Amino acid sequence: MKAVLIALLFLLAGLLVTGCGERAEPTGTTVALYPVTVTDANGTQVTLSTEPRRILARGAAMAAALRALGVGARTTTAGTPAGRFDLVAAWASDPGARGLSHRAPGSPPGYVAADGTVVDIERSLADLAVLVGRPLGGRRLVAKIDRNVTRVQRRLENERPVSVFLDKGFSTTVSRSSLQGQMLALAGGRSVVTSATGPLDPGQLRRLNPRYYIATSQSGTTLKQLRQDPATKHLSAVRAGRFGIVPDRLLQPGPDVGAGIALIARILHPDAFR
Repeated sequence: MKAVLIALLFLLAGLLVTGCGERAEPTGTTVALYPVTVTDANGTQVTLSTEPRRILARGAAMAAALRALGVGARTTTAGTPAGRFDLVAAWASDPGARGLSHRAPGSPPGYVAADGTVVDIERSLADLAVLVGRPLGGRRLVAKIDRNVTRVQRRLENERPVSVFLDKGFSTTVSRSSLQGQMLALAGGRSVVTSATGPLDPGQLRRLNPRYYIATSQSGTTLKQLRQDPATKHLSAVRAGRFGIVPDRLLQPGPDVGAGIALIARILHPDAFR
């Protein structure tokens, strides 16, 4: 890991803190938070004139992000948007994000949060925090992600990336360009596939022969199962026990991505964290 990457992360963190949302951080009790305007993942400007009291979160990951910002009591994941909510929010990768930026007249504002990269997630959390009236909370979440990533990068400064198969279930994995692929890279790994187009057949997986095998908690995969399966028992990672399980929530867009990167790094480079 190059030292320049650490410097870049610090620079990006500074840009996020100063550049997210069109609203200055309050410095006293008389500074108004609204009206506020931010630009979402689709390039659509989202404006709120008052603090949203009823928020519809599309998807569990967005609901978790809003809870982390301290507005869980105002958030629901059920219901129809029309006329009932002050704000509808979804991560861009969630199916519930479709059409949010182009709502019919009279519908509540819809915010689509960019989540293609870790930096996207940080920016989205900061903007979302401004929308819901929790700008300081947003900064704290972004700072927590940055601390985790920076700590990992320092530990891995002299480590070489290792190949990884991230098992999402049914022999499917992630591409290097995906959010999870970037998380692997920041954790000192490299997905064995450039692009994930579908399940890998046993022959492909044997040829790729990843040094580490990581399963998501949702996949249900265990090391015992892999050692009993004729398709995987001969993989070097399986034979050597270079295996780990990562909770699915740590791989989803939101404030836990930093913790996810830290956990993956400990699995891939245990000696660097002793």
